[in-house]
Amino acid sequence: MDNQDAYRELARTLDEYRAKPYSDLLRLVGAAPQLHCVVIQGDEVTIEVRVSRDGQRANCLHIEAAALGPSCWRLERMEKHATVAPTEEP
Repeated sequence: MDNQDAYRELARTLDEYRAKPYSDLLRLVGAAPQLHCVVIQGDEVTIEVRVSRDGQRANCLHIEAAALGPSCWRLERMEKHATVAPTEEP
C-alpha cells in the first residue's frame, strides 16, 4: 500500500465525514465501524471509520479513519483523526 496515496484517501474520507451534519455523526457514535473498500495502486484497501465522543471537550465528536491494507510483508494500518464540534443550525 502506498502511504501517500493512503493518507490522501484518509484525508478525503475525513473531509467527507466532517461535512456531514452533526446529527448524522451523532447517530454513528457507538455504532459498528463504517467500512468501504478502495483500490490504491492495485492494492485493495479497507477504509474503516469510527465515531466516538471526544473525552476532552463537551459535545465534540472524534472521528477516526483507518486504512487497512497490505504492505510487502504484513497488514499495514494507518490512521488519521479529526474532531467535530456542533454548529448552530440556521
